[in-house]
Amino acid sequence: MPRKSLILFLAVVVAGALGVSRAFSQEPYEKECRTLEKIIEHVQAGYVTEVDSKKLWEGAYRGALEALNDPFTQYFNAPQATRFEAETEGKFGGLGIEISLKDGILTVIAPIKGTPAYDAGILAGDAILKIDGKSTERLDLEAAVNTLRGKVGTKVTLTVRHLGAAVDAEITLTRAEIKPASVEDAMLDPKGGIGYIQISQFTETCRSDMLSAVGDLQKQGLKAMVIDLRGNPGGLLDQAVGIADDFLSSGVIVSVRGRQPEMNRTYTAHKGQALESLPIIVVVDEGSASASEILAAALHDNNRSLLVGGRTYGKGSVQNVIPLGDGESLKMTTAHYYRPNGQPIEFHQGIMPDIYLPMSREHELALRNQEREDKLRGRYRLGADLVEEPSAAPQPAAPAPAPAPSGEKNPKDQDESRRNRVIDFQLQAALNILKWQLTHPTAAPEAGAVAEKVEK
Repeated sequence: MPRKSLILFLAVVVAGALGVSRAFSQEPYEKECRTLEKIIEHVQAGYVTEVDSKKLWEGAYRGALEALNDPFTQYFNAPQATRFEAETEGKFGGLGIEISLKDGILTVIAPIKGTPAYDAGILAGDAILKIDGKSTERLDLEAAVNTLRGKVGTKVTLTVRHLGAAVDAEITLTRAEIKPASVEDAMLDPKGGIGYIQISQFTETCRSDMLSAVGDLQKQGLKAMVIDLRGNPGGLLDQAVGIADDFLSSGVIVSVRGRQPEMNRTYTAHKGQALESLPIIVVVDEGSASASEILAAALHDNNRSLLVGGRTYGKGSVQNVIPLGDGESLKMTTAHYYRPNGQPIEFHQGIMPDIYLPMSREHELALRNQEREDKLRGRYRLGADLVEEPSAAPQPAAPAPAPAPSGEKNPKDQDESRRNRVIDFQLQAALNILKWQLTHPTAAPEAGAVAEKVEK
């Protein structure tokens, strides 16, 4: 990049960090830029080994952005910009995890369902300590992403630390083409008419997929619905806003506020949408980020839904991609998201649900393993891991089964082991709340009114 462009680029970054006006003078920063240029010239001329000058300049750009302490503001060289564009289109090769830097540690925001990372048991909040045996300490976010990605079919080994785990785990994954699913649906309680929608990521077809899924559930007698946003790392803002609008008749959905006036915007709901009166409960966890938090906050703050589960991740910032020429680009945070109640969605703070039911890493892994085993056995059903309703009438005792041949298990023993399942208690709590609301249609959906029922 020419010196003049470099000076302008660095001046913009410094000005952004200091919060000065848009029409700033470059003069206070030209001395610093000249000093940087001298440093690079000395390194090029006299460093003990020959250096790649392009890498030095790219390091300078990234070093300037690191001063912002914002892992989402990044410089992309031409190849990186191409890869980033492919990712935003929703089709790319890799492992299927969203990552960030948390206190300087490479951390998983969420694994995307149906990808190698999800199937291997990677969890939201996991720290990635090594990639193929090399430490991730001091590795910037873009370099980490590039290292994790690779040719489809190749393997990569991650050293992962689950929260609260005594030992680190080494997990070997095979890279695959990532085509994120958007929406899945099921009837949790066919008798009571309670449906289930799981939104895994806000892709460009997410809203239409969701409405189609709701239509399928309505044909099955839908009366109420759980919206599951757990492990959803976000996606497109317009899709989250559109889905919120489908469930709201009025009120603010989200506000976008930045330093530049043209960034400021407030999205509001429109009356007359199809799903305004459908009872809903939203389930979230620490893997719910960005657009997921916008949807959850919109429904919660407008008194449309309770939130159940764990505290969300906390990624309430807007990034714009700014072309720099020669295929390079700058992804820069330009605004923050504000909830309808006026509070920002703060970085790493997230949203606390009304009914806080944190799930241990052991329990989450057990559910993940159970799901994988069910798929292998051909008996997986979305949202099936719930407590079975006790039978109203006692059943007569069955005769004792005949002894099984030596070395084999009794069929009854196999049935018993299958009934001894790991329960998704967050989803169960949401189901219990909706059952209570359907039997108390005039009651307000407040956490205190349903807490006792949830505990049961």
